[in-house]
Amino acid sequence: MKTKKTLQHIAAVAVVLLTLCLVFAAPVSADVITVSYDSMKSATDNGKTFHNAVKGAVTGDTIVLPEGEYYLTNGDTCRITTDKTLTIVGAGAGKTIITGERYGLVIDNTNPESESVITLKNFTLRAPGSVLYIKSYANVSVEDVVVDNQDTNAILLDSASINYGLGDAASSNVDTVVTVKNVLINTGGKINFVATPCTSCPGVIVPSYTHFYILEGCNFDKGNCFPQDNLNLGGDNLFVNDEILNPASVKVGEEGYSTLEAAVNAATTGDTITLLKDVEVDTGILIEKSLTITSDAGQKYSITNDNAVTGNEGAAIVVNKDDITLKLDNIIVNADHYAVRIWNDSTVQITNSEISGWSALYFKEGSDGAEVTVSKSTLVGTNNQANPASNDFGTIVFEDSNVTVAVTDSVVKAVATTAANQSIVVFSSYFGPNSYDKVTFTGGELVLDKGSSASVFVDTAENAQHDSVVIGEGVTANFNPSAYIAGGMEVVQPGDKYLVQKYVDRSSSSSSSSSTTEPETPEEPVEPETPVEPETPTDEPVAGEPTVETEVTDGGEVTFDTPAEP
Repeated sequence: MKTKKTLQHIAAVAVVLLTLCLVFAAPVSADVITVSYDSMKSATDNGKTFHNAVKGAVTGDTIVLPEGEYYLTNGDTCRITTDKTLTIVGAGAGKTIITGERYGLVIDNTNPESESVITLKNFTLRAPGSVLYIKSYANVSVEDVVVDNQDTNAILLDSASINYGLGDAASSNVDTVVTVKNVLINTGGKINFVATPCTSCPGVIVPSYTHFYILEGCNFDKGNCFPQDNLNLGGDNLFVNDEILNPASVKVGEEGYSTLEAAVNAATTGDTITLLKDVEVDTGILIEKSLTITSDAGQKYSITNDNAVTGNEGAAIVVNKDDITLKLDNIIVNADHYAVRIWNDSTVQITNSEISGWSALYFKEGSDGAEVTVSKSTLVGTNNQANPASNDFGTIVFEDSNVTVAVTDSVVKAVATTAANQSIVVFSSYFGPNSYDKVTFTGGELVLDKGSSASVFVDTAENAQHDSVVIGEGVTANFNPSAYIAGGMEVVQPGDKYLVQKYVDRSSSSSSSSSTTEPETPEEPVEPETPVEPETPTDEPVAGEPTVETEVTDGGEVTFDTPAEP
């Protein structure tokens, strides 16, 4: 794949001739001038047809097409031969309109040694067939133009015709370079390259040639196709710059960007950035304004950084400013080290997303006061580090104070693939003692993977009295979470997992009883005796205490009595 810089360098040696069929002089107003093939050679009121303007121009001239609509009424290709460097400019894509019956503009150079350049700017090209048909050696630049056609070849670069008519002549300057910049390609067709040389042309020796096609900042309007779906690359000598083979990855509003970093830099506070496909980053994307990052409708795309950690390398998203709100919705964030790294007092809201790394959420020094909510998402922390003692870590890691995390209806998993320890939550004193951090879990699931090499929650001695983990109703776990359950909750084990639920009073009570006596006569029944009141238990269980069905110890194992047969 050639880079844009290389392509532009190669373009400097290209050669060009232009074949056109237009009238030059049109009124400044939006008058329509219909030009027939015969009238091409006729003088207009100012004595200049487009044919004559091109013929009389010298290298470096600019031909201006004022506002108006220009018709190519002949049914075949119109060719005007020139070896000059020319600029042909209109009054704007919505003002100067060139319409062809069959083709639009046709470039057909019969002098391959010429070093001319044609620049086409600021008009609309319309035709049922190819609106730009390049049949020869050419360096053509098309800028700020609307290309509008219905055929399969909106822009056609036809190498089969390049050497036609040369006979046995050798050619040293045979590169063909086409640059299309800021063009709206409004077509149901394709950008089409015909890569087979005209080997059947009598007496033609086909020299070595190369074709380059450069597109920058172009939009494809019809069919909702990605640009690569609109490209027909027919041979090994055809190159398209990376921006078109890898079109916009993200958009801000309706504006597309090739990288997430470019989109974030261009966005303003409150904007929504939409992922159009999976993206990779080499360093953490710095978030310094309130933004929403989401996926295109019906999709869930990913942001991935596979680099090892060096500064912000190894991170995917880095929140780096106080008092902003970052919303991550319906996306996947993967990082070799830190998926979401938070340095400041900020708010992060995560919904319907998957966040994974060595740490999914990492609160660094400076994050005092940060608030994070996680809903209907998955957080995974995987420890695959080689040095166990120095690389113990967690899925959610705190290195500052007063940080709150509320996790609802989500899966939080700690995985250890080596002897290093991986915890679900770590309150770290890496930057000194911190305190009053709090994590709450409601609904969802907590998972420790790889048995004894993973742990539940880790706190240092300096923090133990103030940091807290609270597990609420509806949380399931593959370990006993009883030491961390909220008040009014209990742990039961309905299957192979533990479940936190509201406390159920299971105290024993005497069942109510009553007795009757037989009536002395059938006609006069005896009133029944007053039912016996149930005995009042002497020791009423309180919420959180173990029950007959569930024995709970502080952080220990849970055992269950086998119920008696009925």
